[in-house]
Amino acid sequence: MKDISVDAGYSQASYAIEHDGAVFTPAGRIDVDSRGRPFTKNTVDEHNKAIEAAEIARLNSEPMPDRVTLYVGPYVIDAMGRTAVHTRKLQTWLGTKVGTCRATSSWPMPRSYVGSTMYQFEARINGQRYTGRGFGEGMSINLRKCR
Repeated sequence: MKDISVDAGYSQASYAIEHDGAVFTPAGRIDVDSRGRPFTKNTVDEHNKAIEAAEIARLNSEPMPDRVTLYVGPYVIDAMGRTAVHTRKLQTWLGTKVGTCRATSSWPMPRSYVGSTMYQFEARINGQRYTGRGFGEGMSINLRKCR
């Protein structure tokens, strides 16, 4: 199996999905995991959890990465059960919260096949500020560290 390193700056680079009995990564179809075992539903889940653990360890490392790709999640709910209207979860592909983000501006994208509005986001991961663009909740966001 060709494995794309998490250290390459792509958070979801090696996650695998199962579709119609075949397993795929961004590198294409794969038949065995990194240990040579045939992929099953259980090994795909195990594989993805290992990728997420490496991704979270990378986000907690010193120095923090200059670029990361994560996902915009739903609005944050505070301890009182209220929705923080401008703050969203920043999460891994599996949905684990690793920070927060908020849209600072937006503009229409009338010719885009991905979404109708592009957002500029400001994010915080472990106190470090990042900035990037994305199409909103459920979509990936490419972030770079603010200096």
